Amino acid sequence: KLHILGGEVAESAQKCTHLIASKVKRTVKFLMAVSKVKHIVTPEWLEECFKCEKFIDEQNYLLRDAEAEVLFSFSLEESLRRAHVSLLFKAKYFYITPGICPSLSAMKAIGKCAGGEVLSKQLSIRKLMEHKQDKSLSEIILIACENDLHLCQEYFARGI
Repeated sequence: KLHILGGEVAESAQKCTHLIASKVKRTVKFLMAVSKVKHIVTPEWLEECFKCEKFIDEQNYLLRDAEAEVLFSFSLEESLRRAHVSLLFKAKYFYITPGICPSLSAMKAIGKCAGGEVLSKQLSIRKLMEHKQDKSLSEIILIACENDLHLCQEYFARGI
């Protein structure tokens, strides 16, 4: 139906304008799309477009998933609005521990889509303290999983 209407499936989130979803999902594709797409619409939008034989206004078909928004403590509408104003992770650096799930490559893709930079190696305590104390420096965010907490003990001991 999409091809008949003249659309195409995007090869990457960077080229995507619409995400069609029936509910909010914490998948890599969904999380990347939130930073890039103009509209997250329900499958009914595509059905209605097909009936009308053209792409129609998305407003009546925007995805609403109150249950997921409560569960994940966020507003999809607000997240999309903020992403359109400025990349969500612009000027933020991430250090991601190796055991993280989803995979390190997936987390890098999500962060980069939202304007973040993923650091390739663990930073020294001195460097992290410098960024923590000097608000003019970019924020560094540590993402770890339970199995990697031993890698972060020195950070925790210093209040990072």
